[in-house]
Amino acid sequence: AMVDVWHANEKGGYSHFFPGMQPYELRRRIETDAKGFYRFRSFLPPGYAIPPTGPVAELFAALGRHGQRPAHIHFLVAAPGMRTLTTQVNIPGDSYIDDDFAFATRDGLIVSLERNVAPKGYESLGITAPFTRSVFNFVLPRAASADEALPLTRMERVATPG
Repeated sequence: AMVDVWHANEKGGYSHFFPGMQPYELRRRIETDAKGFYRFRSFLPPGYAIPPTGPVAELFAALGRHGQRPAHIHFLVAAPGMRTLTTQVNIPGDSYIDDDFAFATRDGLIVSLERNVAPKGYESLGITAPFTRSVFNFVLPRAASADEALPLTRMERVATPG
């Protein structure tokens, strides 16, 4: 399977959208091993707010809603013959985890964090000091048809019924 992973920087910005970030910064495509395992190294991203000015901020103000997203990491997982999954996992402890304006938080998508993990066995990732680890498994359902197994672009997904 291929695992695409991306998350915001320390200021809540995403590459391709946030000034000063390099293209594909904090984005990675990972090929799983033969058993479907993957791993990557990054940092725990913070939650963030929508920009305080502009039409979205005006809309939220008119609705009496906040524009906060809890800390999260995005994933897109694809494999031949399987349905592609686009999702996010949430980082526990964020004050907005139960009040995401995008309504994207689900109990089953809140990861567990194991803090102060010894670096032994992780040297190949450049880890030399205790770190925080999270384990999260994705299970892809088989595609019901050849068409359902085809990867779609973002715009094709929007235009595809169902």
